[in-house]
Amino acid sequence: MRCDLSVLMRGAVGIATALFLNAQASAATLLREATIGEPPPLDVMLTTADVASVIGRHIFETLYALDSAYTPRPMLAESDREEDGGKTIVIKLREGVPFHNGKEMTARDVAASLTRWGNFGARGKLLMAAATSVEATGKYEVTLKLSAPNGAWKNLIADVNGGLAIYPEEIAANAGNRPIEQKDYIGTGPYKFVEWRPNRYVEVEKFDGYKPVKEKGDGFAGARIAIFDKIRFIPVPDVGTRVSGVQAGDYDYAEMISGDLYESLSKDQSVQVQRTNASIFGLFFMNSKQGILKDNYKLRRAIQTALDKSQALRVAFGSKDLWNAEGSIFPKGTPWYSAEGVSGYSPHDPKKAKELAKEADYTGTPIRLLVSTNYQAHYDEASVFTRQLADAGINVQR
Repeated sequence: MRCDLSVLMRGAVGIATALFLNAQASAATLLREATIGEPPPLDVMLTTADVASVIGRHIFETLYALDSAYTPRPMLAESDREEDGGKTIVIKLREGVPFHNGKEMTARDVAASLTRWGNFGARGKLLMAAATSVEATGKYEVTLKLSAPNGAWKNLIADVNGGLAIYPEEIAANAGNRPIEQKDYIGTGPYKFVEWRPNRYVEVEKFDGYKPVKEKGDGFAGARIAIFDKIRFIPVPDVGTRVSGVQAGDYDYAEMISGDLYESLSKDQSVQVQRTNASIFGLFFMNSKQGILKDNYKLRRAIQTALDKSQALRVAFGSKDLWNAEGSIFPKGTPWYSAEGVSGYSPHDPKKAKELAKEADYTGTPIRLLVSTNYQAHYDEASVFTRQLADAGINVQR
């Protein structure tokens, strides 16, 4: 179940860097971006909130970054080698990369960031649970030893979202599991943190000392070119307000525009509608730790059998041009595309679902469906799923 998000820009204004979209540059020195809401702390190691990652990508960088084919490319790393059958990973770092405070990034900073990420990061244990040691084995060399090889190690450290952002050693080593303070929002990215006025904006400014990689920008990888002197991220939770604000000239750029507005906005000569063409997919998590769904796998199958993802995507994103209902998690053209196991995807059989629920001894106990209102598409999909599950006799409350 995947879709392409639309974004809206006024006139010929482009996104801040080559991180997200290929768009025309503007002579303006300030980009005003309407985001979906107020971010949590911008300690991107500890959060998977997209709104934090959108801002954090400008400030913080990772050792590797994913290109347009989702292949990890060196960013702060220069090269790497594996030893001992893949259980030892040696990463050589780029030299002369400055942090925003003027300090040069070295292996000690990377080792401290790796250690903190492994202990407290949102995705850190996926790799670091198997780590037996992390050491700076040279000024620009870090060695990670694992109890067993992990073929996905490079992918796991190639994204800022809940990932291995590189902080100065003194910040990473002392932060523990607490979000780092605003004064410590210090990275190596093309923009540095300026100020955060709650419920008004987060502002970053161009980092004149930034040292990009030499390769051409491709996806999140390659050179990141700062187009604007400053970027102001303004929380605007209502999509209609984001759109009207761009049309009125209050904002230059608005993210996550509803699919039902795509056709009409595409005809509006005062704005540019951009599609990221980067697939996203919705995830429906079931509570496997406690509650009615913990061990009742037949009830889980009943829920899956009741759902029609095409209908949910149509309601959430509108035009068929913006979504594609299929069981593969990763899209065609990526290294991980697979059609394995998709035969059970989206059966939408309420009668069969009701039978499975009965076999699971389900008696109508309310099941709570938690969904964020920050993402209108998620809320719309949840509304459709609630109705479909009710048709199968499954009592879901939002």
